[in-house]
Amino acid sequence: MPTLTKSKQDCPTVFALNGTSEDSASYALGWTLLQSSHLLTTLLESLNCPATPDIVERTEILLQAHHKNGGYSDLELLCVGEFHLIFEAKKHWSLPGNKQLLLYASRFNPERTPLCKVITVSAASDDYAARNLPTTVNDYPLTHISWGNLASMAKRNKSVSGLSIEKLWLGQLQKHLKGYDLMTPPNDNQAYCVVLSTDELRPGYTWVDVVEKDSAYFHPVGLNGWPSSPPNYIAFRKHGKLLSVHHIDSYNVVTDLSTVNPNWPNTTVDHFVYSLGPAMVPPRAIKNGKIYASGRVWCALDTLLSGAHDTIQDARNETKRRLKDV
Repeated sequence: MPTLTKSKQDCPTVFALNGTSEDSASYALGWTLLQSSHLLTTLLESLNCPATPDIVERTEILLQAHHKNGGYSDLELLCVGEFHLIFEAKKHWSLPGNKQLLLYASRFNPERTPLCKVITVSAASDDYAARNLPTTVNDYPLTHISWGNLASMAKRNKSVSGLSIEKLWLGQLQKHLKGYDLMTPPNDNQAYCVVLSTDELRPGYTWVDVVEKDSAYFHPVGLNGWPSSPPNYIAFRKHGKLLSVHHIDSYNVVTDLSTVNPNWPNTTVDHFVYSLGPAMVPPRAIKNGKIYASGRVWCALDTLLSGAHDTIQDARNETKRRLKDV
């Protein structure tokens, strides 16, 4: 099959021609809702909104709607006399802040639409969103839905639709949104390079043991510069040089790490917990170079494992050069 790229980026769907931003996902969802009454009905029902054929037909789908209170919404579903839903879309596991949510809530007019809701959309799971978002905003309900759930809705409705054109758009949407659910594209070959301390977490158990004995690693979700989306690969440094690189086989989000492993600390904020694949070791020693001893950097996988670079600094710089060229 021929392939299509735009600025060296693969475009497996028509929606990918508009990039991979939050706007691209919102536009794709809005367009497909227009093309598929099945999907619109399913989405409204999942949000506990009335979804009779008459209501579905009267529903307005608004993209980038501007309001006098300021700002633009990603997507809105409006049926006068019934409901007004405002969607705020985010990439990765990010969630909107209270200021933004309050701004959306100020736009509702219950006299015009008795059912008003704010809907957050991101890759975050329902459990993670429930721990980090309020249940209401100015007394209006707030609901979270993941890109993965929306992709699943598209898949289910594609199987029941009898219209070829509807099936086509539902398939395009499912494929496009799956990329948002995966957080990091599966073909992304950058490794997140971190430092392993030899400090003890418990007597006789160090950070190195987390990796080498338990084949695991953990870090806060999106705090203090840590990723808000799991990478595909993670690399570890110890004593000023590269130790190993691992594929992240799976991950989970955990609030109290000690519930996963009694050797791990008691925590009260959400952490990504990674299950690591086998260690990949560089063919020769690769020292830090001129980077902060505790710094965290991104490096293309081959720059760490091919032996072409003497330091992690060089590997990082080469990775930046490639990305700049793209």
